[in-house]
Amino acid sequence: YALTLFISLTVFFNRYWVRFTLDEDGVLYESVRWSRKVSGAINAGAVVLGLLAAMPAAAGAGLMARSRQTVFLPWNRVRKVRCFDRFRVITLSNSWRPFLRLHCPTDEHYAQAQEKIRMALPTME
Repeated sequence: YALTLFISLTVFFNRYWVRFTLDEDGVLYESVRWSRKVSGAINAGAVVLGLLAAMPAAAGAGLMARSRQTVFLPWNRVRKVRCFDRFRVITLSNSWRPFLRLHCPTDEHYAQAQEKIRMALPTME
């Protein structure tokens, strides 16, 4: 945990840029801007160092992190939606865990996201 905290504060300055796209098929999450480049380099480094040091767990962690830079969640896999109005955050859960958290920068974006989700999942109310 200490290494994660160190990287979050020193490399990412406690900021990680992502883009969420909500359409009729589901939600697309993708890291963008310099966050994508930096995290890609860190993930590749973890894979290489894990292989060179004969540490498959480290290499696997790097590969898993790299696979999460772009994630698509189809609406038919969403089982629960929880909205946190105070923080403008919407949590989408699959059958066993929270899968994505949509962080909306403004009240307008938050309302638009809620409406898209309501239209895609009318039975979730």
